Amino acid sequence: MRAAIRFGYATRGVVYTLIGALALLWALRQSGGRVTDGHGAVERIGEYPWGLPLLWAIAVGLACYAIWNLIRALFDPEHHGRDAKGVLKRVGWGFSALTQGFLAAYTFQLAIGEAHGGGHERSLAQLISLPGGRIAVAIGGLLVIGFGLVELHRTYKNDVSREYGGGLPTNHRQLVLRVARIGIAARGLVFPLIGISFIAAAMAADASQAHGLGEALHDIARQSYGRVLLGVVATGLVAYGAHMFFMARYARFAVRV
Repeated sequence: MRAAIRFGYATRGVVYTLIGALALLWALRQSGGRVTDGHGAVERIGEYPWGLPLLWAIAVGLACYAIWNLIRALFDPEHHGRDAKGVLKRVGWGFSALTQGFLAAYTFQLAIGEAHGGGHERSLAQLISLPGGRIAVAIGGLLVIGFGLVELHRTYKNDVSREYGGGLPTNHRQLVLRVARIGIAARGLVFPLIGISFIAAAMAADASQAHGLGEALHDIARQSYGRVLLGVVATGLVAYGAHMFFMARYARFAVRV
């Protein structure tokens, strides 16, 4: 189980590194740059001659990561508790399990040549149309905003080392934690944008207004000095990808529930 979890973290590291690298290339006006999300990243991988076997590997890894986050959300094996901070973390892991599960399914479909876009928007539109669906989407947006603020608070308080479970070697500890803080802070900045878009979608009963990571990055790029801002956030996302690789290598996972 720990091997599957480590493979999941490494896979997520690949996806986030590619998202950040493509956005950074776009911000620097380099060829091949693209502002996208996980779906666009795996699509880019599929364009290469060696992409098919890597797509299968990424699909399996993302599925492993999604299952691990579902376990964290339901059973709290790392004992984060039931206070406000712990609950927000578990909500964030549940949200991550959902999004990474969808991405794993999309990557499987891409590998077998049956991928279809727009699935998230259709699902959200169906949810909004249900009784109480708009309220549920708005609450989800608030929780996503809260999770992003918790991530920012963690970096401010330098409360990152706990995530590694005491597995960091002394000689690499400071470097790994600095990179992790940069990456987590970058994600923490993006999540509130996603949450706000969910609230806007709920208020307007329009699923197209709900943004994922790619649309949030586009929103940043459209601001004044957008390329500079996007370059900073993209660098942070590359750092987050490195943080995932470090987690795969060094973290100690409590798998008993």
